[in-house]
Amino acid sequence: MSIACGGVYFTWVSPSLPRLTSDDSPIGTTITLEEGSWIASSAFLGGILGSLIGGILMTKIGPKQCILSSSIPYFAGWIIIILTKSPVMIIVAQGIGGIGSGISLSILPIYVSEIGDKDIRGKLGVLGMALVNTSNFIVLAFGPFVSYAALALLCSTFPLVFLITFYFVPESPYYLVKIGKKDAAMSNLRRLASGNVDEKNIRLNLEEIENTIQYDIENGTTLKELLTKENYRKSLLMVMGIKLLRAFNGTPAIDAYKQTIIESSNSMISPGISSIIFGLVPILAALICAICIDKIGRKLLITVAALICAVGLVAEGAYFYLQETNMDITSLSWLPTAGLSIYLFCNTVGVATLSNIIVGEMFATSIKGIAVPFFSIISSIVNFTVLKFYEPLSDVWGRYTVFWIFATVCILGALFVLLVLPETKGKSFIEIQRKLNKKSENI
Repeated sequence: MSIACGGVYFTWVSPSLPRLTSDDSPIGTTITLEEGSWIASSAFLGGILGSLIGGILMTKIGPKQCILSSSIPYFAGWIIIILTKSPVMIIVAQGIGGIGSGISLSILPIYVSEIGDKDIRGKLGVLGMALVNTSNFIVLAFGPFVSYAALALLCSTFPLVFLITFYFVPESPYYLVKIGKKDAAMSNLRRLASGNVDEKNIRLNLEEIENTIQYDIENGTTLKELLTKENYRKSLLMVMGIKLLRAFNGTPAIDAYKQTIIESSNSMISPGISSIIFGLVPILAALICAICIDKIGRKLLITVAALICAVGLVAEGAYFYLQETNMDITSLSWLPTAGLSIYLFCNTVGVATLSNIIVGEMFATSIKGIAVPFFSIISSIVNFTVLKFYEPLSDVWGRYTVFWIFATVCILGALFVLLVLPETKGKSFIEIQRKLNKKSENI
């Protein structure tokens, strides 16, 4: 729900931006394309600050309370959007919402990996994304058909629901052991066992957690060591590659500009209906991914999905190229919605969903508290870059060129995953580190 609250900030832009840039703007002022690009991208700037805050808060109040605190900027941003008539304040509000998203994304992979058994880590991450896609569907399904204010009011209910429900979720046993609350950690381990309580296994799990925490204390790591030590070099390469693939394959830009893209394509399928389709497709994709991830594995899913994403993007670019050359493409007017649907489906099955899971799996627990917030900041920076320059580059080079660039990144990313990324399905954190650092005696 926490990531869903952040996702809504980015999805809200898709049905709202065409209204804000129209002559009949709901805030009484028609915003410029430049202001529109800032509205679409400013949440990622807030994400940079949120990631820094999350990294600091987690060590002081624990992952649960840290994630819970994200509801404050989430809710505050929507209140500003509902009340303001100023484009600048909408940009500020998006940035405030991005702070909540930065907090969530910098902490949640750690939290999920600490409360979930290795056999279901993938499913937990994917089912979380399924809920994100469900919230996005609500926004995309209602957005074109309700008023601007009503949509913002609807979005403001998400952080309230999250605040109420997440309050009752257990704290990470790792954090409880770290602060000396061993009995509370035992209690939470029993609760997380969900009825399948085996006291012997609970004690073994607690012992493993204590050993891990002791290792973390003895091998405390700094950001400088993360960036320079040989032990972390492969993990850095893997995660950086996945994060760059997720950003430069067009994920942030297409998520924000879906409805604008369809409106400019003169598709036979209306923007409103296309918006509903774009909301439903990722839900179906996330459910399929949840079924396949712990059977097929991360590596194959990302590789195949990225290649099919490239097909959808090439087709999308070809349509806009033919449109720009004034060819009769009436018979292909179904292609814009179909191409984006193929892309959204495969991107959800592969890169967009699994990137956060891989970040939580690639680093040893002793460095994870630094690594995950660090890469959350990197993600915010590259996502902001892609989103901020998508519209200006589309105007200069043509929308088709940008789609073909995204497709090229998908192909290069698939090769990277196939040749470099190790499979982490069903492996413990120690097993993953041993595989990454075969020559390292420290592991």
